[in-house]
Amino acid sequence: MVDVKRKHHHAPKVTAPPPPPPPATTDAARPAGDNAKPADVFATASVNNAPGAAPNAPPKIDISDDAKLKELQNGSPDDKKLASEIVNARKSYKPLLDAGAKITLTTSKGNGDKPVFTVVPKALQDNPHQQFNVDVHYSGKFGTAASPDPNAHAAEKMATQLNGPPPTVFVLPEPQNYNANPVRSGDGAFSPVWDNAMNPRVTADDALKAAGLDSTGGANKLTVSAHSAGGRAVANAINAGTLDCDRLELQDCLYGDKAPKGAPGKPDPRGTSCATAVEKWAGSQDGAKCQQIDYIHTKQGVNGEAGEFPDGKHLKGGQTVHRYEKPLHYDAAFFVTK
Repeated sequence: MVDVKRKHHHAPKVTAPPPPPPPATTDAARPAGDNAKPADVFATASVNNAPGAAPNAPPKIDISDDAKLKELQNGSPDDKKLASEIVNARKSYKPLLDAGAKITLTTSKGNGDKPVFTVVPKALQDNPHQQFNVDVHYSGKFGTAASPDPNAHAAEKMATQLNGPPPTVFVLPEPQNYNANPVRSGDGAFSPVWDNAMNPRVTADDALKAAGLDSTGGANKLTVSAHSAGGRAVANAINAGTLDCDRLELQDCLYGDKAPKGAPGKPDPRGTSCATAVEKWAGSQDGAKCQQIDYIHTKQGVNGEAGEFPDGKHLKGGQTVHRYEKPLHYDAAFFVTK
């Protein structure tokens, strides 16, 4: 800002003393902004918007912050819902936290303003200026980002990839209908609604910013992975025209009929199948930029896949699909090729 000098009226022959020099700006007093120097790039910010923060600024919460958790638990209904997310994530990813990973919670327009977790490996915290990869992972039935299905062994599988080389940051978005207690079986079993999965790259960049890291692009490659019903998120992003990634990992998610099965003139409420959407997207401008498309198929066959991709399948953007075989459906979850 530019200082505006006030006009002073002085009595004759009286000279006003010069104003004292302004105090030096310290890091503690430095205003927030793009050029601010944070004391800790992983520091937390209030979900309720701290003084001086932009209105409706997305939260930036280190889930290990006990004081912040208590504040949320005593806050608004929205705060309490975020608190439940944190409690679940602490339990689900305790082995990663114990090994030195940091996990932040924020929201993103790219994910319909729903919560997004960012798992930052210790190797990247020790050297934040090195190259790293990012994996935005969309989960399937029976679990959420904060409370994944135990059959997926999410923490165990992420642990094998986190510290690289190069390190991998996992970005875990929540679906539109996430809740604190996803039902694992039966007629009322949790099934994600991924209508909010609009733009994986924006989701990744917002999550990385909240964690104090550089955005995707350049040497930092972006993978989008989807397991099982998470394929709906991929299809939704494609239909929105905003799937832009360097690598696509299709983890046993190409099930469902290619043709809608709704009543005549009425679209199938499940929307376009992932297989149909990917084939169409591969020849688009964004699809052609993604030259690594991997399909992890499982022999369990629980989904009756009508949209299987054979190994070596050529797509319209010049991509060749690489297919990997696994025995069980959950073997495909969080399986990321090199």
